[in-house]
This record gives sequence, structure tokens and C-alpha cells, in this order.
Amino acid sequence: MIGGILRWNRLLLPPWWAVAILLLFWLFLELVYLYAAFAMRPPGSWWLNPSGDDPEYAKARGLFIGIAVALYVVYRVSFHPAYRKDYRDWLASTPWTAKKPLPLGPVHLLPQDLAMLAIFLVLLHTAGEPSLLLIFGFFFLHELAIAATLVFTGDRWLCYGLLLCLGVALRFAATGGVGVAIVFLVYPLIYWAILQSLARFPWRTKDASHHELVKIDIVETASAARTKLGFPYQYLAPKQSIPSISLAEGTAISLLAGVWAYAVLALCPNAESRAQASVLVCIAPASTTTMIRFIRYCGNYWPPISILGRLATRRFIVPRYDRVFVAPLLAMFVLFAGMSFLMPNRKVGTWEMPLIMMACLWLNLNLGPSLKSWRLTGGHRLGLGIRSRQLFAEP
Repeated sequence: MIGGILRWNRLLLPPWWAVAILLLFWLFLELVYLYAAFAMRPPGSWWLNPSGDDPEYAKARGLFIGIAVALYVVYRVSFHPAYRKDYRDWLASTPWTAKKPLPLGPVHLLPQDLAMLAIFLVLLHTAGEPSLLLIFGFFFLHELAIAATLVFTGDRWLCYGLLLCLGVALRFAATGGVGVAIVFLVYPLIYWAILQSLARFPWRTKDASHHELVKIDIVETASAARTKLGFPYQYLAPKQSIPSISLAEGTAISLLAGVWAYAVLALCPNAESRAQASVLVCIAPASTTTMIRFIRYCGNYWPPISILGRLATRRFIVPRYDRVFVAPLLAMFVLFAGMSFLMPNRKVGTWEMPLIMMACLWLNLNLGPSLKSWRLTGGHRLGLGIRSRQLFAEP
């Protein structure tokens, strides 16, 4: 019987050493609990103290099982070709189609996965809300990882839609079975997205060859070719792949970030914890996006005149160049104005800081000039960045 179960589950069963480590750690935690319960027994009694399973121990056990579930989901999603370059390249060189099963195993959930989830629930042996959270986390992490693959396969808008649904599910993660019901409803969309993405395999990326036999590892990308030209010719090449983002996509990304930040803050029990969480989920992303935009635009494209030159010539503002600072300055003004109003008085609600972060992201992603227009008409001069100095600057 055991052999039959192992044969039925061998396609998805993790390595034996991973299973052994999981069971050993779980057994260690249970032995610690039994020792504590035996030590706290009433005097003269051989019965275990029924109150030995205290909340702190239940949290530790739940955390351990939650980490084990997350690692299992990572193991399962690693079967997807989008996460394995060698596997993807080899699969593209074979006559495989989406009508055939994937050689390393399916990426969608199977009854074997539900059996593994049942085993995790047995190891948790805590009914009620912890079990619902474990079920929610299992499906939520799997759907999130599958949605992330859609960016690589070219289905960005489908990815945005699924992430919006998962953000709503995260909002109700701690509300009984509502979050579990939402992830159950989202999974048919995830399954359909898997079928759609695999049906278009091999996925054509910008650096892939157009031959039937795709060998990405030996195809020299355009950016690598320009890098070999040296400074400054790498920035003057006739054909440059300059990334850009549309207004609709920038708005969608900003909206998604706001929804996810709202979902996270809604899980916080009070205003104090929301103020602390907003530093990570709202303030840090908005500041980081502003810094990345500034470095992306001005890293190798320096002002046409130095600060001392502006003072000497009284050209305090160079419109063709200084327009690049408008979006970052507006974003930081919105961010600091919101922080100065909300943070000192601890008036952080569930939607104020996400709305401020969404505005900052929208300004950084959508307010012009575009990167292509800036590099062509920015009125700048080319300068050596840190990487360029190391590669091309003369000693």
C-alpha cells in the first residue's frame, strides 16, 4: 500500500532529504511541546497539562508549517519552463507542444498536491482559522507565482488582472473563509492562463533568435553588442532598444501597487501597526521608484553645464535638461506632504498612504519626458558612469 502511494505521488513528491528534514523539525517541535506539557502537569499527576498547547507554541508550529508550505509551492512552480532557462531552451529545441505533458511534470495543481496539503494540515493539527490560513497561503502563493510567469511569456495584461484578483483575496485573508473562497474562484483563471501561455511556446523574447532552434545562450544581445563598442559609441548606436511604458500600463501598475498596499494595511489591527507597515509597503516603494527613475534618466546623461557654470553664467535653469527633474520632484513633494500630515499624528488609515504611493508611482511612470525622447532631445552631455569607468575609462 505504501509503495502504491509513493508511485502515485512520485511525480510531485519533493526529494526524500527535504521530506526527512521537515519531519525531523516537526518531531522536534512536538517533543518540545510534550516536554513542556509534562513539566507543567499538576503535582502528583501523570496526566499532561491540557493547557500546555499555549498560543506562543501554536504560533511557532504554524510558522514552521507555513514555511514548509511556501517551500513546497516554490518546488512545484519550479517545474514551469519560465523559471528554468536550460529546461526552456532544451524544450524549445524539441517537437514538444502544449498538447503533450511537460517532461519534468505539470505546473498546474493535481490531486497529489491536495494530498500534500492534507498532510500539512495533519501536521498542523489545529482546526479553525489557522487551517484556513494555511489553505489560503497554499493556493495564494501558487497563483501568485504562476501569475508572475505571465510577464515573461508576454501576457502582461492578464498578469495584471490576476494580480488585482489576488490583491482582493489578500484583503480578506484574515476574514474567515472569504479569502479561501476568492482564491478558489481565481484558480480556474490561473489554469486557463497556464494553458494559454504554454500554447504559445516557445516564447519569443527580444534576445532570442528567430530560427526554429532557439539558442538564447549563444545569441549575442543588442545591449551586449553595444557595450563592446566602448564609450561613448555604445550610446550613439543607430539601433538602440530603449524600454518604454505606455500610459495605460503605467496606470495599471500604479493601481495594482495601491490595491496591494491597501490589502496589507487592512490586515493591520490598529493605526500604530499601520503606521509602521506603511513605511515598508508605501514609503519605501515610492522613494525607491523615484530614485530608480532619476538614476535611469541621469546616470550617463549629465547636465550640459555644471552648477558653478550655472552660477557664473546666471543660467540657473536649463529647460531642455531640467525638465527631467519635474516628475521626481512632484512625486517626492506628494510623498513628503502626505507623510507630514499623516505620520506625526498617527492618522494612518487603510487607504490614505496607498493612495499617496499610487500617485507617486503614477507620476514617476507616466509623467514625461519618455526615456527615448529624453535620450534623443534632452540637451545633455554623455558622462561615464561607475560601470563605464571600470570598463572603458583610461587609467
